[in-house]
Amino acid sequence: MNFPHYDKAGRLHWELGAKEIELVQEKTYLAKMPVVRVLDGYKTVSRAYSNEGKFDLEHKTASGEANLRIVGEGFSADGKNWTFEDLNLNTESRSKFAFSEQSRVGFEHEVGSELLAGSGPVTPSSQVLLGGSSVHEKKNTKEKGFPTTARAQRFELIDLGHGRHEILLEHDVEIRMEFTEENGTDIQVAIIECNEAKVSLGGDKNSTKRTLGKIVRIHAVGQVVLKQPGRSCFSDKLLWEAKGGQVFLEGNASVSDQRWGIASGERIILRKEDGRAEVKGGQGARSSLSLPPLPEFSFPRWLDGGKNN
Repeated sequence: MNFPHYDKAGRLHWELGAKEIELVQEKTYLAKMPVVRVLDGYKTVSRAYSNEGKFDLEHKTASGEANLRIVGEGFSADGKNWTFEDLNLNTESRSKFAFSEQSRVGFEHEVGSELLAGSGPVTPSSQVLLGGSSVHEKKNTKEKGFPTTARAQRFELIDLGHGRHEILLEHDVEIRMEFTEENGTDIQVAIIECNEAKVSLGGDKNSTKRTLGKIVRIHAVGQVVLKQPGRSCFSDKLLWEAKGGQVFLEGNASVSDQRWGIASGERIILRKEDGRAEVKGGQGARSSLSLPPLPEFSFPRWLDGGKNN
């Protein structure tokens, strides 16, 4: 049994299918084994599956307590206490799924190799360079599954059309990124922890380049912690965009590097091409840099008058 629904242009927008339908009240149904198929033009962009759900076909909403799984272009998500809403009549967004419990999402895009290439020198705004090679923590085996995963208490998936999606994560957010460096074999891990995060999939709606399912932007806010191999970063906000490849840390930003020491400022830019961290003090603020302590050593005898043994 199928119930089709159309957008403002009269095109098929989403379709409800179910193994069994029970009428609860006028235009409200209890669906057993429901499947919601969301379309963009003639292409299916996502499918959602659950054991049971209540569908209000008049207001184009649905909800359920059982686990719901969503499979889309480049991602898969699941969670409990779910809702679905057709947004097409009121906003430019097309539809929204949400979970409020046990939210998880996996991405096929290995974003870690693009976002976090490893640590490098810490550079204050005075352009003092420390130089040297980077340090990495490595794992021996790669966990099976998606290379990029995220979990949170609350999850929203918003269909923006043209193959674009926006994923909102709230409360106890963790984004885990596994990657291998160029010419490397060991799996490395980078983690973003924060209160809220927005992950954007797909490119600009006017772009001719196919980017379906690709992570193009990550914006994290609230007690942000970024853990890279050999380096930990802290800030109020984090922004990364595939275009440019830099990571921007803003507000009470600091970097603690195993090799290069500690740096802090209002804004820190992590550059992918060389792993360098550039620290900027911001208006009315100063940047700081603490270098690792120098190793103990003995002065040459001719400098201390031969007293040093």
